[in-house]
Amino acid sequence: MPATKKNIKADHYSLQSGLLLKANIIKNGLDTSRLVNLITVFSSPEDFKMAGYPFPPHLFFVSDISFNETVGILINKFNKTKDWAIKQIQLWYASFNLQRISEEHIEKFIPLIREINEAIVKELGESYMIGEEDIRIIACFLKEGVNIVHSFDKGFKETCKELNMNIADIPIKDSQREKDIKKKLFGRE
Repeated sequence: MPATKKNIKADHYSLQSGLLLKANIIKNGLDTSRLVNLITVFSSPEDFKMAGYPFPPHLFFVSDISFNETVGILINKFNKTKDWAIKQIQLWYASFNLQRISEEHIEKFIPLIREINEAIVKELGESYMIGEEDIRIIACFLKEGVNIVHSFDKGFKETCKELNMNIADIPIKDSQREKDIKKKLFGRE
């Protein structure tokens, strides 16, 4: 049965790291843009404290798609080696016990996400269009029952908001620090 805005809000139970989690756990989804930002802006996970996100009830999730996208972005946009990129991602996963979400069983969410994003683009403009990878990441978040989304992408955030997910406020200084690093490396943002 295809997903609709009405039937995506069900009680969720999942098995993560040997724990059965109920719906009252706050599930945070990190988009690729935020994962890249954390890795490039903070020299280590210890330098970044998830202030306001006590463990539990907050758990953090990243789709398998974001893992691969982050490796590519760190190599191509930040001039890092593949080995360095993979090690940094694994360090963040281990430090915050990030849970990976597979792409299995997300197909039922895809049409709804496309439909909602198309309506957003029609109302707010082309700059809110999201790509196929973002659609699949959002589908992973829906499958897992993510409550709060962390992203810099306005189209991604607006689509998630329409799907009844909350959007985390990300400090502007984190975004600016990433831009400064890109500018220093390549002379551009």
